[in-house]
Amino acid sequence: FRALRLLAKIRGLRKLIESVIKSASSLWAVVCVVMICWLMFALAAVHVFKGTLHSCTDGSTFVYGVDTCVGSFLHSDGSVAGRTWHTPPVHYDNVPSAMYSLFETAISQEWIEHANVVMDSTAVGIQPMRDASSHWGLFFAFFVIVNRVFLLNLCTACVYTKYFELKQQGLERLTSHQKEWLTIMQSLPMVSP
Repeated sequence: FRALRLLAKIRGLRKLIESVIKSASSLWAVVCVVMICWLMFALAAVHVFKGTLHSCTDGSTFVYGVDTCVGSFLHSDGSVAGRTWHTPPVHYDNVPSAMYSLFETAISQEWIEHANVVMDSTAVGIQPMRDASSHWGLFFAFFVIVNRVFLLNLCTACVYTKYFELKQQGLERLTSHQKEWLTIMQSLPMVSP
């Protein structure tokens, strides 16, 4: 209830919350644009990276592909484990997993790790090698730039325009002399005596 009391006391914050609520319909349109943009990136990622991020549980250089990922290997702690061909947590084998991976990339600071996984991809059924496809790092850099600069500013612009409309709501009934008086009063604190 402290937040509600704070909201009741601070008039500007009340207008901000009101503008967020009133801009929900335009924010819904922005969310649809963001999802379409993410869908385009996800389709491109599935087309390029489907099946190329799989690797063997043994990270040694002796394993070349899925056909050599057999037998067992020795862990660093001395235990013996069987080799299996597995999918990494971040993969682009289908559109829902690609959308989830792009969502993780968009909201986290670990987008560089996601880009490193993709930059190590080689081909389907082949063990990833360090920086084998380093040019795909630009794909993630472009996604982060588009997502954080353009799409996030689009959401901010929707809320700001509604806030500006609410702020200007009472001013259209003023006469030109009243508006002039308001601008003089607002600029007075900046003028030196």
